[in-house]
Amino acid sequence: MKHNGGIIFHDIMNIGKIKGQENIENAEYIRSQMLPQVVDKVLNQTSNGNYRLNIIQGREAFVTHLVKNTSDFQSVVMQVKIRDPETPDIEGLEDEIKLVHNDGTGNEWRYWYSKQKCPAPKNWNNVNRKGEIYLKPQEDCPLLFKVLIFRDVIERDVLIDIYEKEGYVVSTLKVHISPQVFGGARVDYIFRY
Repeated sequence: MKHNGGIIFHDIMNIGKIKGQENIENAEYIRSQMLPQVVDKVLNQTSNGNYRLNIIQGREAFVTHLVKNTSDFQSVVMQVKIRDPETPDIEGLEDEIKLVHNDGTGNEWRYWYSKQKCPAPKNWNNVNRKGEIYLKPQEDCPLLFKVLIFRDVIERDVLIDIYEKEGYVVSTLKVHISPQVFGGARVDYIFRY
């Protein structure tokens, strides 16, 4: 079937397909060229940390990590998930690693700041007891994690995920916990009279 100008309808459809294919090829080329830059940007924004703690049973140890809202316009709510393979899931037993906050009646975060265990945040109310971190655009906050173990210290790696409420992981921290060893080797003495 011919139209005014001598172009067949079928040819018009093929031109559209050809242009569409060119657009797809252009988009794929741009994506392949931009992918390394995008990956580098995401990796730079995701600040991962590796920490090593030598723990003495019954004594506090601390990890401080800085998080930042990189958005210029939007406030974010982040959450913390601590994955400790040795913490038993027994109700009523307090976690051995926890995020320190000032929510409620306690001022634990301010207390540890006064003992020079962490830098002061710009806003003491950034972190609540549920482990939620509220950050305004371009705001940063030093997080304080307290480790307190009353049982025998077992050497292990604990992972701490900091993610936005939508599930986007902002940081993953790896905290290697090992028992503090005095004098090179642990020695038990028996005194006899």
